[in-house]
Amino acid sequence: MARRSFLRAASGANCVTGIEDGEYDIADLRVGSAVIEAEPIPEFADAGPAVAELYQNTIDAIQDYQPLDPRIDFRTISAFNLFSGIAMKPGVAISIGRTTITRAYSERIAGLLEPESTSMGSVNGRLESVSIHGAPKFVLYPPVRGEQIECIFDRSDLPAVAQALGQDVAVYGRLGYARSKSFPVHVNVVSFETVPTVDELPTLLNARGTMDSPIESTELIRAVRNEIIRPDDSDKTDLGS
Repeated sequence: MARRSFLRAASGANCVTGIEDGEYDIADLRVGSAVIEAEPIPEFADAGPAVAELYQNTIDAIQDYQPLDPRIDFRTISAFNLFSGIAMKPGVAISIGRTTITRAYSERIAGLLEPESTSMGSVNGRLESVSIHGAPKFVLYPPVRGEQIECIFDRSDLPAVAQALGQDVAVYGRLGYARSKSFPVHVNVVSFETVPTVDELPTLLNARGTMDSPIESTELIRAVRNEIIRPDDSDKTDLGS
């Protein structure tokens, strides 16, 4: 049976299992059918009751302004934010399990997503997912699995952002940090620049001397070595005198 990964859902299953990306076995797939039957791998199937309990308890805690389970991380809180738009609409009610979520839910989520601290600094990553709806922003993906940073930039920088799309960049600005996260969750961008990839960086074997006519590194090292071990004529002593 084929095995496929799925992206994190709002269930917080990763918080229970510790597995970042869950896997499902394809149990039934037929030619001409738009339906795919899947069954979770044992690690996820066995965690079902615990995941359901954590899911419902988190909904309740957000709605009632109660402390969240410490296993709920920032990305999972962001996933629960998907319900906020519905809860903010006047005359619309949505019930999840035993709880009806209201505007209070949306306001609590907004507060949870606000950074607890800020500081000036820089962060590196790949620039992707540009949006100009509302405040212009792009998503920066650091070289650590599962991390992403929302970067708000000035609209006048849009041409430079478009040119840097898909490249590694260093972003400088005011970094906002959430609770228990080492990476910032968003950046108010002051400036940014593209940076070379690991493959583009020079190696020691490709090093060059600083001179008008660069030479190969092996030749440079040989010349320096010979200069060091070559006796200086001025220091020779005439043993026959």
